[in-house]
Amino acid sequence: MLMLHDAQGRPLRIEFRHSERMPFMAGETNQPHHHRTNKEQHVIYYHSGCGRILVRDDWYEVSPGELYLVDAEALHSFSAARRDPHTYLEATFVLHPHRPLTGLIAELSGAPWRDPLKLDARGRELIEGALDVLRSEAREALDRQSPIVQLRLWELLLTLAQLHREHAERATGASGAAGAPPSGQRLVDLVHIYLRKNFRRPLAMEELAAYLQRSPSTVAHTYKKHSRRSIGEELRLIRLTRAKELLRNSDYPIGRIAELCGFGDAAHFSRSFKAAERQTPKEYRAQVLAEPK
Repeated sequence: MLMLHDAQGRPLRIEFRHSERMPFMAGETNQPHHHRTNKEQHVIYYHSGCGRILVRDDWYEVSPGELYLVDAEALHSFSAARRDPHTYLEATFVLHPHRPLTGLIAELSGAPWRDPLKLDARGRELIEGALDVLRSEAREALDRQSPIVQLRLWELLLTLAQLHREHAERATGASGAAGAPPSGQRLVDLVHIYLRKNFRRPLAMEELAAYLQRSPSTVAHTYKKHSRRSIGEELRLIRLTRAKELLRNSDYPIGRIAELCGFGDAAHFSRSFKAAERQTPKEYRAQVLAEPK
């Protein structure tokens, strides 16, 4: 399970900054340190500028578009250039039960991790998007163990593993090189990532198929074969799960929740919700509020 918290156990809602970029001061350096006590691990993506990072036993000159993983046990430090200090996006979290983040990504991708991962334009877009969605959900969540926040963290890690696998395939010249149209379970995983990033807007099968470099019929058939539900059914489930989270943990009006979850309007949202849950969104919220804490 993934959890977001600070040293006092409070939820982190400002750890993920996209517009502010989290810049270091010019010439700033911090002392080498680790996180063996609090078990925090980092995904650090460099957006611009120059500097250096110590990870384990090596110093690296950082460049925009590079990504580093820092395990809780790893000694690390940061140093910003005086003339052009770097800015970065960072996800800090605890993985339970504790295991090295580098080992997890290696397991998911099927390739050993080597710092740094140098991202191309597509990779930068995917990682910045995943971090931005994670930041947004973390700030909205009232519960630091929110399933939505945990889901976004796993989406970030799956996206990272996918990019790392493609990078390893390019480096080794393996068959099935990066960019080859996905099939089987890999296609299903990519559909999940796409839907969870785009559930707020109408589903465009042509766009999804182009993203996967497959025909719409192949995407729909492969997904149904491996997941036992249609893409439309999966999208409704994602939207309803997010809607229930907002009904429980926010005071947004029903119409606003419908908009945030991709239902378009309150009437459509209420019909879909009642068909799935056998009660209206208003009745669901009243029931949750009446439950003893």
